[in-house]
Amino acid sequence: MLRRKSVKFGAATVSIIAGMIATPSYALPSFAKQTNKACSACHFQNYPMLTDYGRAFKASGFTEIYDEKTREGTDGAALSIPIVLNAAWFGSMRIDRYSGNSTLSDGSGNPSYANFTTITLPEEASLFIGGRVGSHVGFHSETKLRPSAGLSALKLPFWFPLNDSTRVLLVPFAADTHGPSYGFETLNTGASDIHLTFENAGQTSAQAYLGATNTGATGLAAVLWNPKYYLGYTRWAATAGPAGIGSNYAPGTGIQAGKTPGSNYFRGVYFLPTRGWDTAIGVQVISGRGASPFDSTNPPPGPLDAGGNPTFLYYSGPEIDTKYWSIDAQVQGAIGSHLLGVYFTHGEAAASGSNGNLFNPVTTDSTGNIISGKKKTATTLTTSFGLVPGKVNVTAGIMIANNGLDSSKTTMPTSDNAFTFGVLYLFTQNVKFLFETTRVQNPGALDGVFDNNGHQASGIKQKMTGKLFYDF
Repeated sequence: MLRRKSVKFGAATVSIIAGMIATPSYALPSFAKQTNKACSACHFQNYPMLTDYGRAFKASGFTEIYDEKTREGTDGAALSIPIVLNAAWFGSMRIDRYSGNSTLSDGSGNPSYANFTTITLPEEASLFIGGRVGSHVGFHSETKLRPSAGLSALKLPFWFPLNDSTRVLLVPFAADTHGPSYGFETLNTGASDIHLTFENAGQTSAQAYLGATNTGATGLAAVLWNPKYYLGYTRWAATAGPAGIGSNYAPGTGIQAGKTPGSNYFRGVYFLPTRGWDTAIGVQVISGRGASPFDSTNPPPGPLDAGGNPTFLYYSGPEIDTKYWSIDAQVQGAIGSHLLGVYFTHGEAAASGSNGNLFNPVTTDSTGNIISGKKKTATTLTTSFGLVPGKVNVTAGIMIANNGLDSSKTTMPTSDNAFTFGVLYLFTQNVKFLFETTRVQNPGALDGVFDNNGHQASGIKQKMTGKLFYDF
């Protein structure tokens, strides 16, 4: 029976922006309390990577309960909820070291500000609430307290059994990041920035590099799920993205009201029957036009009219295209007592046409000339190995990427290749320390950060991160 395979906790995350800011990796002890299962029941090697049991629990809409008591309906009322509200606290602290050229590459001799260290304590603080709402309805939410305060993610999955092994899920959702895959995703390939073992997602996940898992999103996911496969269709609207794109989203303000969903997200995954190994292949396709610079339901104020009354800036131009596709695959298993996971993704975002492309926007040089015009691509191959079972994991990843710039129009590098190496130590199942270093072929691929004095860094070649995660 499908229900008997379900266990522990699904995962949750904190936002990343533009694929260059780190992706947190953790799970919810509240689900461990609800199911009375160890973290390793649902998570491969370490949270938040999912096992087949973890996938089944997520496909149950977070409703499975083992030893926890529930309050059932009385007087004929349909009610089945936990006696205790399931909540969890997540926090993290980190140190980052950036290094690169000491001066700008333009020959001016001006400083690049690429060499500096930042310490963030605390970095993140979030309250998660989730679990069973009814026998066929679940709930999952995240409220950030730091670095900003506000409701940042929520979903309310409904599931309907077709037979003992197949079910349909309907998942209304909204999040200030994570993209349309936030509605439902279970592979560990980076198809969702939730299920990813690396911190620097923009250099280890093709999907994050291309922006498919970074934008805010709101919509409705419909999923046909079976332990051997699942098919999903999501109608969604982008609520964040590159500067000026989205609805009335402002970074750090939590979920904002979005426009009517106009983009499509298709997902298909098949789990290959391989003895002793958890093997899967999948495809993602995003199409439609779902992003416009302003939300007409709450437009930003404009200048005063002749009578001194405020006007509002409605966007009347064409909606921005959302064009993206990827293929991904994973193999998870063990060599002796040492767990091994290998993950592959190739993704592409079409060049911007007359309506642009959310995942490959038009790029101009300092004089305003357009220097983009090619498709943006990324291929990633990553691995995670349990060096000391249950305690120490070693990770490595390589990304071969093209940023979509037209080499005939600019001398700027078109490749954003990167290599990442990391070590993860589990103090306990819910406390871990990560060290990770990423080196890029193109100095500048890690740019977009500011040093301790507020200078924007340029020409960064390497980033080293130490981060402590804890939740309870």
